[in-house]
Amino acid sequence: MNSSKALITAASLDLSMLINTRYQDNSMILSAASRRNLLSLGKKFNHFLLQRRRKITQQTIKDFLNDLKSDCASSTWNLSRQNLKRLLKLQPHVRKNYMFRLLIDEIFRDIRPLQLDRQVKEYLSEGEIAELVKKSSPRLSVVIRTLFLTGLRISELTGIRLRDISKGQDGAAITILGKGNKIRTVYIPNDLLKKIRQTFNSQVYLFENRSGNRLDNSNLWKAIRKSGREILNLKIWPHLFRHSTASYLLLEKGKSAKYVSKYLGHSTPAVTLDMYVHEQPGADVVNLFR
Repeated sequence: MNSSKALITAASLDLSMLINTRYQDNSMILSAASRRNLLSLGKKFNHFLLQRRRKITQQTIKDFLNDLKSDCASSTWNLSRQNLKRLLKLQPHVRKNYMFRLLIDEIFRDIRPLQLDRQVKEYLSEGEIAELVKKSSPRLSVVIRTLFLTGLRISELTGIRLRDISKGQDGAAITILGKGNKIRTVYIPNDLLKKIRQTFNSQVYLFENRSGNRLDNSNLWKAIRKSGREILNLKIWPHLFRHSTASYLLLEKGKSAKYVSKYLGHSTPAVTLDMYVHEQPGADVVNLFR
């Protein structure tokens, strides 16, 4: 396929179809989280096309995904790659054209997913998190505190509704519907909950923008990255706080893998151990048996 030839006649992706789109493979209606992720990526891609004055071609798809590599973790990039492919296949002209769908499959076969290292070696120290909390804006400061105390994924954080929270004597319990529709409970101090409510003027969601809607994941991602660069001179992202929570509980507080697994919502303690415990056996093992 000629990389300069327009793949779709439109100058940008048609995102209106996301309202009623169904999965092609099992006819299930798109979940709210999937729709938000697709919409966010679609807007980024359209902005890229407009800014560069480009059309939707094989080369612009590759260039857009290459640009994303410097801004996100490998797992996030792989998800963006998959979502862009899905968005292209959902375009009205493509859905009705078998050859176009085949061409998209060929394009993405050439764009290989990034290899993932399941072991997480990067996390922030207590001191670095305290520095971020101290020097970030009041709104971002309480977000960072909450991310670290709960180990929540960013979509889980922005999805917290006031009705999901029950205040107790020892702290506020928050019911989370997480990945794989697993329900778990996380906790924050009552004084932090009060500060969040005051800072965000929460009405429906715990974290709302000034228009009264839940915080946008993409905008929050950018704000955290900017804060990390300016305050710590480090490249950070929201999921890094989840890594930091796990490492803190395991390594600093000596909590069991089962304990951390339950708190973070991992499928099994084995996943927690595989990701966060990095010890490798060596010749010194013989001394353990003496």
